[in-house]
Amino acid sequence: MLNSIKNNLNSFAKDSTIHGVHFIAGENRNKITRIFWALSFICATSTFIFHVHRSYEKWKIKPDIAMRKHQKFVGEIPFPALTICSPVFAKDNFVDYENLYRHYSSNLESFRNNITSKEANYLISNMQACSPGYLTISAQVFHRHTDNNTVKLLNQSSFDVDEIMASCSYNSVVSECSKLFNRVLTDKGFCYTFNMQGFSTIFNADVISKDFDCYKRTKIAKSPFYTDPSYNKLFTDVKPTKEWSLDQGFSTKHSEHEIPVVAQKGLSIALYLHHKKKDADNLCPALFSAFNYYFHLPNEILTPMHLRQFVPFGQKKFVSLSARAYKTNEGLRKLKPKVRDCYFEGEKKLKFFKSYTKRNCEFECMTNYTLKICGCSKFSMPREQNTSICTVYQARCYYMAMNEWPIYNRTLKKATESCNCLDTCTNIKYKVNYEELSEESLHRHIDLKDQGITEKDEFSFLIFTFGDHFIIEEEDYAPYALQNYTGGLLGLFIGCSILSLIEILYFTVSTLSIMFKKITNSELEKNDIKVNVIDVKPTIFKMQEYNVELQKFRLEVNYRFKDFQRKINKRDAEFASVLTSINKKMNSLKEF
Repeated sequence: MLNSIKNNLNSFAKDSTIHGVHFIAGENRNKITRIFWALSFICATSTFIFHVHRSYEKWKIKPDIAMRKHQKFVGEIPFPALTICSPVFAKDNFVDYENLYRHYSSNLESFRNNITSKEANYLISNMQACSPGYLTISAQVFHRHTDNNTVKLLNQSSFDVDEIMASCSYNSVVSECSKLFNRVLTDKGFCYTFNMQGFSTIFNADVISKDFDCYKRTKIAKSPFYTDPSYNKLFTDVKPTKEWSLDQGFSTKHSEHEIPVVAQKGLSIALYLHHKKKDADNLCPALFSAFNYYFHLPNEILTPMHLRQFVPFGQKKFVSLSARAYKTNEGLRKLKPKVRDCYFEGEKKLKFFKSYTKRNCEFECMTNYTLKICGCSKFSMPREQNTSICTVYQARCYYMAMNEWPIYNRTLKKATESCNCLDTCTNIKYKVNYEELSEESLHRHIDLKDQGITEKDEFSFLIFTFGDHFIIEEEDYAPYALQNYTGGLLGLFIGCSILSLIEILYFTVSTLSIMFKKITNSELEKNDIKVNVIDVKPTIFKMQEYNVELQKFRLEVNYRFKDFQRKINKRDAEFASVLTSINKKMNSLKEF
């Protein structure tokens, strides 16, 4: 059998199309040549296997994804949520902050003794929306203060929407700013948001603190220029709706008058922002005064991770929006989220947020880390009802925690496992382009005198509009990437192709088939011999009797044969005598 296998291998090596194999088994090859080519073939094959294994492990972690780009009409995506924050977030109606600072800077002891409890409460609550530097100063004075009414006091002392926005228009129709925008809680105090989904769509209402009930009051103003009842549905209280989600987009039931508003060509929002010079920020003054605004998805709240845009006082900007959508094919759902680097809808649940987005997840994770380090949460962080709000004295702790969290999240496995804030598999990113507006353009949009604007006011003007189309990038498998790479390595190191592999398969199958037949035949022959021996044993004695009879028969045959031979010899003698007599008579006749 071994000789048969050896002969088959030699035959394959001689006839094979695989590079280098015929040098190993040639008849006229010396040992050095055979050894050299055998080692070369082993090294090439080992290198090929190593690279294929490494590429496969890499592919398991990060499979090759093909990107397809194409344009679609903007009506398939929502207009972004727009959040605007005023640089002045506290009114002087409750506390004269300028007078308090004057006392604080002149005589600290007198300041401590003369400040009332009401002034202290409002001052401390509002200073939590300031930068860390101001909080450090106030902590020296109010280190014993532990008031959990921070959000309530911030809400009472913050400006109404109409006090910040003098005029608003939606789709070129003048509307009430207080019903276009909703007041929401952020780390910068109370800001104002347009086009954000409702409270029960974003938050888990049974978990989140009641301080976030402000998100429930989302209204859009009625327009005096439209009498169509269906249009005015847009200007009612926003109810929980599942007519839009990142993965599914807008449903067929979604109305153009529902939140989130559909992005449309030419859709515009014009805002005239202002504040009185007397309201200058004496609480925590900045290097320059500007309105901050942020774009984010309608199903997420404003977080410290969102990119800040700003327009300084006195500037007039035309803001053009464009969008790029990213969509992952459903065929990738069978991969683990870590491999595809994203979550499909419903794959990851958050404690405080009903809607999963990367920003919501990161904000919740930052909140949990701050609670773990400081034992409390910043007033703007999502939290449970019984979670303590950090005091001014603890401000340094939660600012350090917020700054440390990104490093903690990247380096510690436990944080990565608990947070693991990946993007959604369908995502929308908005791009902003700016253009300065001239005075002539400004007066075409708004009459300053009609709005009661005087030289004592500082103002900024913004127009937001959307483009015609957006670009969508779809991610899908690159199904033949691994095969292409493996095929390239196969040809590079061994010089093989698919036909070469078929050749090896054919040789293996045929060799095994021949070996199987030989083994089967050998077994059958052994079985036949055993059967014959078993069958003959019972007839041994009969055969002996047959031999005796056969011997008798032979003797009789020999006797009869010899008798027959004697008779023939006798007749031959008689015939010979007759011939002799005839010859004599013939001779006598001749003489006669």
